[in-house]
Amino acid sequence: IEERTAVKIVSDQLSALPKSVKFLHDPSPQQIVGQLTMLTHHMAFVCTHGEDLDLEISEEQAERCARGYLARRGLRYGGKGSSLEREHQHQQQQQPTILQRILGTSTSAGDERTREESGGMDMEHSI
Repeated sequence: IEERTAVKIVSDQLSALPKSVKFLHDPSPQQIVGQLTMLTHHMAFVCTHGEDLDLEISEEQAERCARGYLARRGLRYGGKGSSLEREHQHQQQQQPTILQRILGTSTSAGDERTREESGGMDMEHSI
């Protein structure tokens, strides 16, 4: 609230229109994406609105915008507290590598440990 009060005081001193947008406290990465998406899409309104503005983005709004933004890019929204990085890593683990596609093999956790221990070589298919 102090920042919003400061905006009002300074705008009065400068005879300017105060405009503030309050973001979520301690947002998830997805909520950050949603908040930035929402502000980006409404920036023209914020800038051209002829009166004072004091806006606050809710969790629901941030999450809804994040879902839409990520869906348009073919990514899945995991909800509050999830990680896009974990989601991406999980998707990549499920997809076979180019070498696996060529050789017609798949990867399991045990195969990964063996591959790591052998310097990245798949011992079953090494020449």
